[in-house]
Amino acid sequence: MNKIKLVLPLALPGIKTGIFSLFTALLFLPSCEYDTDQVYNRTVDKNTTAPVIGMVELHLEGDTVYVYGSTDFNFSFTSSDQEIIGAGFSVDGADSLFVQSDNGQFRYRTAYLTPGQHTLKLDLYTHSGSSSIADILNYESYQFSKTWVLILVNDYYTYYEENVSNGYLKLIFPKYRNPDLTEYVISRFIIDSFREVGRVTIPEFTDSTYVGEGGSYRVQVNTSSGDRISWGEANLNSDLPQVRYYNIPGSGNFVTWDRSKFFNAASGYYAEITNMNNNLGAIPTKLNSSADTILSLTGFQNGEVGLIKLRVVPKKGNLVYTVGYYPSFERYQYFTVTN
Repeated sequence: MNKIKLVLPLALPGIKTGIFSLFTALLFLPSCEYDTDQVYNRTVDKNTTAPVIGMVELHLEGDTVYVYGSTDFNFSFTSSDQEIIGAGFSVDGADSLFVQSDNGQFRYRTAYLTPGQHTLKLDLYTHSGSSSIADILNYESYQFSKTWVLILVNDYYTYYEENVSNGYLKLIFPKYRNPDLTEYVISRFIIDSFREVGRVTIPEFTDSTYVGEGGSYRVQVNTSSGDRISWGEANLNSDLPQVRYYNIPGSGNFVTWDRSKFFNAASGYYAEITNMNNNLGAIPTKLNSSADTILSLTGFQNGEVGLIKLRVVPKKGNLVYTVGYYPSFERYQYFTVTN
């Protein structure tokens, strides 16, 4: 049979099914000529047995199905003997749709459903195999039924917060609860568009290149049935180390900063110190460890104003840093020397 696509408006009652199949059959019955003085007896098999039904494809695994927005489900059945007439789907006891096919696709449209638990029922019909007129007209059949618990989830789209684990950014998101999960796809906004940065099969993602520069992430769920579900996002503010000036009498002037929260993703720091009272320009300094958090100031007199630019340098792989957008990784701090 040809594969067709069905749109199933769940919990929308009142769609009739039986009359449609009867008229379809009647319209396509071939015309025959019979002698009016003869009696014709059709051979009927009264000893038929129910066929064995196989599910080639049915994306309703398990007894409980979680529905996240309008979702497509494919189905395909086989029968060991008698031909399949069609399949009917209903929700909470209301007739929804019947299709004369052994395969196709139907969609959950959740606009008519309240969040929480519902019942989906499948009724599959095959010919009886008796060859009777009733069998031909689809009035005699074997019926196979199965039900599932539907859990409608409306608030699955989540805004994630920043989590730090062992010096790395970790995004934790709700678990997709159906068994047809293929993967979670994580994308990050880079310059002017979102670009994929990882795929995982568990509901968490560690970005080993993020050092607190801020950014936006999106998570998408991919399923084996072909669904692509927007699962949530994270919009992170800049979280770079704070810079401070201090003087130790008899020892000198220093600037220091907190160790980066994302220390395992950082290769070190780059600093430029400028004396705002002369024209000597910035003095660059590179620190090759994320544990180095202090610089000694030289060439400053009491009352002079300085400016430090501190850049957190990520390890290889940070896409924002790779394209040269360094300001996201930098913090500026003015200070006044007090000897």
